[in-house]
Amino acid sequence: IRRFGWHRYVREIHADCVDYRRNDIEGTREALFRTPKDGNILVAVCPTGRVFGMRVPPVTKTCAEAQAYLAGTRSGRVVART
Repeated sequence: IRRFGWHRYVREIHADCVDYRRNDIEGTREALFRTPKDGNILVAVCPTGRVFGMRVPPVTKTCAEAQAYLAGTRSGRVVART
């Protein structure tokens, strides 16, 4: 995917953007995509231009929920990820 590109990948698999935000704390732009088969992917673009895609559970509805899942927190509490 690094050579193919995350933007092209989500377009080619017909993923739907379900949320978008500018994360001023981390300085990133984020978009949460729902894929037809693989659940959700949070795509983040850093100020340097690097793009990262991170899989999150299919029940994730917002970029903030995706960030909380990736950080291991939910409502400010640390939770175990399986």
